[in-house]
Amino acid sequence: MKLTLQSLISKLTLNAQNVTAVVVLIIMITTTLAPFCSQLFQCGCTWPWDGLDRYCNYHNKNLADHCPWCTSLLHGYILLPLIGLMSCVVTWRVSRRVLNDKGLMLNSLISIGAGLVLFYIAAFINAWFAVQASGYPYFPF
Repeated sequence: MKLTLQSLISKLTLNAQNVTAVVVLIIMITTTLAPFCSQLFQCGCTWPWDGLDRYCNYHNKNLADHCPWCTSLLHGYILLPLIGLMSCVVTWRVSRRVLNDKGLMLNSLISIGAGLVLFYIAAFINAWFAVQASGYPYFPF
């Protein structure tokens, strides 16, 4: 089968359910990422309504160690957004393909859950590599 731009576009069927699932996933990730960062690195990040990264140790230049995600171009600014994008794709694919026979609400919850689980497992692995690369002294394991 020849792969053309038109065949790719025809596979990108969007509907309200797919878009809603991805938007909810993005909101959930962006809301919970800073507290997750703080749990991993004890860096001071918090919920968006409590200051987000205002209290992150990255901003305290007197400290010897700074948050690995805030200081690493690779782990914090390239891989983490790519992990988020990958999670959005998984959410969209699960919502579109695998669970079309389920109810709308159950389908959305399962697809969002799949995206969240994937994101946080991959982000945890990324965090471990960031700590190994930077020598940061705090990590849960």
